[in-house]
Amino acid sequence: MNDVPPPPTDLSAIPPAPLPDDRVHALLAARLGRGPVAASEWDGPARYAELEARLRANGTWPDPVRPRASRVRAALSRHATALGAALATAVVLALGLRFAPHGVPAPMPATVYATVPGQRAEITLVDGTRVVLNVGSRMEVPRDFGERDRQVRLRGEAYFHVAHAAGAPFVVDGAGARVRVLGTEFAVRAYDSAGFRVAVRSGRVAVGRMTLSASDVAVRTADGMQWRRHADVDGMLGFTTGHLVLTDVRLRDALVELNRWYDADVRLATPSLGDERINVVVPSGSASDLSVLLQSLLNARVARAGRVLTITK
Repeated sequence: MNDVPPPPTDLSAIPPAPLPDDRVHALLAARLGRGPVAASEWDGPARYAELEARLRANGTWPDPVRPRASRVRAALSRHATALGAALATAVVLALGLRFAPHGVPAPMPATVYATVPGQRAEITLVDGTRVVLNVGSRMEVPRDFGERDRQVRLRGEAYFHVAHAAGAPFVVDGAGARVRVLGTEFAVRAYDSAGFRVAVRSGRVAVGRMTLSASDVAVRTADGMQWRRHADVDGMLGFTTGHLVLTDVRLRDALVELNRWYDADVRLATPSLGDERINVVVPSGSASDLSVLLQSLLNARVARAGRVLTITK
């Protein structure tokens, strides 16, 4: 009778099963607690080292399966360019995994719609709701959206034309606030660097204990949520038609909007220029277009180096 050889004790001698490259990215992102990132951030060896350091620190680093790490590094290096190209445009990304105890993947499904500075996107959700995502914004939509409820999470700014669905309110969570509607047209602003704002074009919207109607705006200030009636809602929704509307705004305060709209980096070499007040409606464009606009608007010199614009009086 032939002897049966014992199983190998050196697990590193067993070739690991290949992982699809998108699965590799998802696993690393989940383990590191990261969302989707640009290709420039995916330095394969650096991310692998970060992952290893974290797992060694809590005693869960699986040394016997070290060969698989080379696959992770290779996949990240090999596909960094393709990954960056996919994320640089208005994209739809699946948020893939979270890890339950013992490292077992558990589903945490959502679809992410994202735009970069200088870019907008129009989206139609499965319930028929139309969304215009403003520049530099991100919206997460659960994959079971519409089955039990209709709830999305927003960081940035978006306009919603909500399809009516009896008994199924539409909810937007953003910047620590919640907006609840049944069927209406409104915009929610929830950038990290700006105050939370809801502007209603039609219908009724609940924001906390307030109920807003057409032409109403709710703005979070240092004193809490403020209610404004008969506001210029059309101006606030200018981005839906590809226009940025700035009305009687100090240049210093407008720079955040202009930089995001044109994907630029405007710097004031003459600080007093920041107190200039501007009134302007501008279309989408490039940093070059913004340079021409600022020269005309401020009667100042603008030096351009790539996306960096330096203004001097």
